[in-house]
Amino acid sequence: LKSAEFAEQSAGAVAASVIMTEYLMFGPKPKVAIGGDRKPNQPATWGTLLHSKEFKEQMENLKDAAKTGFFREEYGDEGYFEGDFLYGQRHGKGVHCFRNFFFEGEFKWGKMEGKGKRIEPDGSEYVGAWKEGREHGFGEYRNKESTFKYTGEWRCGKRHGYGKQEYENRDVYEGEWEDGKYHGRGTYYYANADKFTGLWTHGVKEGDGTLFFSDGSHSRRVYRNGRLDRVQDFDLQSGKYSGVVRREDVSEGGSKSRPTIIGSPRVERVVGDGAKSVP
Repeated sequence: LKSAEFAEQSAGAVAASVIMTEYLMFGPKPKVAIGGDRKPNQPATWGTLLHSKEFKEQMENLKDAAKTGFFREEYGDEGYFEGDFLYGQRHGKGVHCFRNFFFEGEFKWGKMEGKGKRIEPDGSEYVGAWKEGREHGFGEYRNKESTFKYTGEWRCGKRHGYGKQEYENRDVYEGEWEDGKYHGRGTYYYANADKFTGLWTHGVKEGDGTLFFSDGSHSRRVYRNGRLDRVQDFDLQSGKYSGVVRREDVSEGGSKSRPTIIGSPRVERVVGDGAKSVP
């Protein structure tokens, strides 16, 4: 016998033995024993158990629960599962369709694990690695229109590691993630061709970064808890950096000595966006 078949039969034999023992110890006491002797309340025997209706029903339930091989389970009008089973659990490759939810891929002891493709009722889909029923490893998620897409690493169902997020407004973030948020070093590309390269902590800008404008100019930035703290611009004409402008040194309209870009639309667009947190 193959190892799976041998294991299945062994498990069935052990289970049957347990059921028999429990039945003999705690089951109903037959009024008639084997051989036709009418001795009320005589303890049950193996022969009585093997021919009883209750035992046959339990064995049928056990057989169904311990099925191994390729089967199809129907859920009425709501869906089905078709694929591999091991000892009554989904284990191997299969297709699961339930209430407009669709998954095709690999299972391990009843949970999605390995490679697989999931399609949600709204048309969004995820294709990639799974572990214990959640996205884990490398995979790609996109909405139905493919206007919102993430490609990269996952952990326990969240973006975690290195990945690229494309947004519906055509902005793009590429870099490090932790628990579904920007965390570490990354670059945020704006649809107007500007880009910011720097550091994030739990979804907000933190520390040093550089904002590169589409006209070729750029400025050094320092953030504290997602708030722009210091700015130093690079002057294209002179080829030099200007002096450092600190938030505490300026008023809303700029310093007394020179105007500041802190508070200007060009900066506040970057300061105000923070970091988009994605589940």
